[in-house]
Amino acid sequence: MLQIRFKLALSVLTLVVLLLATTADAGDCRQLGYDKRQLSNTHKMLQIGKHSGANTVVLKAAIIATLAETHARNKRPRDEYDSVGLFAITPGLWGTQEQLQTISFSARVFYSVAIPLSAKHPGYPAWKLAIKQERLLFPGHTEDTMMMPDAWFIA
Repeated sequence: MLQIRFKLALSVLTLVVLLLATTADAGDCRQLGYDKRQLSNTHKMLQIGKHSGANTVVLKAAIIATLAETHARNKRPRDEYDSVGLFAITPGLWGTQEQLQTISFSARVFYSVAIPLSAKHPGYPAWKLAIKQERLLFPGHTEDTMMMPDAWFIA
């Protein structure tokens, strides 16, 4: 029962973050533990998704992925092989460090995988879509090795 309530609370939190990222000011998000930069990053990412034709499930999957990977921070590299950007993508197949460090570029990479995946599997909840797109972006990953805790497995 506790696990169900926890997942429900996280579902509500995700929806609140989605709403705040598109309509509220930074003060509202600070109450949830997010700073102005995280709000701005999330807002940019969601706007790109909306302009790319992403549905609500894909937008929620993007929030889940960024919270799990970088806490909605635009990750800087520690070395030339380190993952970067909002989605913590390793440079190489999907772009250079400089490209992936750009929120608009890394978001387009995410949506280029997630939107067709959502169309192919219309019944997938956001958490499953986030995991499946992660596996496509990083072919060596399996659900067991994902950096996504069970707490993000929400509808």
